[in-house]
Amino acid sequence: MVLISLLALLAVLGAEPLAARYQLGWVRQGEVCLPPWRWFLIDLTRPPTGRGDLLAFRGDVRVGPWFAPGQWFVKRVVAVGGDQVTVSAEAITVNGTPVVQAAPGTYGMAALAATLNQPPETFYRTETVPPGAWFVVAPTAASYDSRYWGVVRPEQGLGRAIPLW
Repeated sequence: MVLISLLALLAVLGAEPLAARYQLGWVRQGEVCLPPWRWFLIDLTRPPTGRGDLLAFRGDVRVGPWFAPGQWFVKRVVAVGGDQVTVSAEAITVNGTPVVQAAPGTYGMAALAATLNQPPETFYRTETVPPGAWFVVAPTAASYDSRYWGVVRPEQGLGRAIPLW
């Protein structure tokens, strides 16, 4: 709460450069995909540079039917341009190394695929991430992420997300 008050005060006092660089984002839905984080500071001037970074981005038409194009998301980058990603029933692997593995409550492709009225096999694939793009996921079963709709393109990226609380 202190951070929000400080940012609001700085914006009122004319801290336009600060307001142009940062935005505050929060998870509005009931289930949090990057537990325990619900609030993020988005640095609009610093894109993620590698695996493990948190990327804030706007979804495009591929995030339907649950979200409208333009909806903000925050997910963890697990693959960058040139990486080979395989999505299967057992895991998501990047360059042959598992980054998300099937375990109760952590992977959950079958349940989410059923909600999308698709068999899980629809989403199994191997792809190479294009230059400048990111493959993003979150570790929870309910995470609607790159395993379902593909990579985040450079023009969708907003910046690096910094978890607050």
